[in-house]
Amino acid sequence: MVSFKEALDGVGIPHPSQDIAEGRFSRWGKNSRYWAKAVGAGYVFGDYVNGISECVFPRCEANSKDWEKYRRQIKAVREKNKREEAAAEEALCIWNDSVPISGQSHPYLRSKGVDSFGLRVQGNNLIVPLYETDGRLSSIQYIYYDFGTSDCKKRFQPGCKTKGCFYLFGCDSERILLCEGYATAASIHMATGEQTVVCFSSGNMAAVAYALRMKYPAKEIIICADNDETGLKAAKATGLKYMYPKFEDVGIDRFRRLTGFTTSVQSDGRPTDFNDYGNIYGLEDLRKCLKKI
Repeated sequence: MVSFKEALDGVGIPHPSQDIAEGRFSRWGKNSRYWAKAVGAGYVFGDYVNGISECVFPRCEANSKDWEKYRRQIKAVREKNKREEAAAEEALCIWNDSVPISGQSHPYLRSKGVDSFGLRVQGNNLIVPLYETDGRLSSIQYIYYDFGTSDCKKRFQPGCKTKGCFYLFGCDSERILLCEGYATAASIHMATGEQTVVCFSSGNMAAVAYALRMKYPAKEIIICADNDETGLKAAKATGLKYMYPKFEDVGIDRFRRLTGFTTSVQSDGRPTDFNDYGNIYGLEDLRKCLKKI
């Protein structure tokens, strides 16, 4: 029976430095060109540059009753990869055709009191990019701002991969600070000048944290969580250091009077994230808060 490493040798793919974890899509090599995923009793693997896509079942007997199930799983992985690659190409075209902006020239940015760091616009849509660890654009997030109601809606480019993808900006720093949304990340970066990462949701935080730990093993990665149930739960699940904003007794009326900004308040009227914290107390207090950990 051919082993996984022998199968890699057979197509000229170097061995990964770490074991392939069950159910996790792994990348390695220059520009993360090589990939693999453990599927049942075997592996599906390949090379993005040369278009290689293979499979091997070193732990599976030739007459296994599960063989057809594994075949279906491999087929599903390959088809999903193809769909996501096609959707990413479409997202890249939209990104390239959109217009770069600076400062607070989009109303959503003004409403949050933050600047644009590499963002673009298409019509009324503010566009935030999502990247994989190899630097390839995987998707884009649209933030649509309604000029009439001042409401905003967020959505991703359909069909694109988002799990484990992120937007990192800022100059190289000893720490990398992870948070959920763009406005929170921008506030943190404006206060600290450190590298900051948009994970886009609490549910994506663990996958992004894992990907960045693999890419930047020498850096300290800290989670800047929202002060709500889902945010704190997601932060704890990463196993990394985390912090969250603590607010004094700030009522919603006073909050709006202080800031004049649209906020991400909870249903009971309390502010939740570091963007809210920066708007209430100022960037200098936010910087001091983030330096404590």
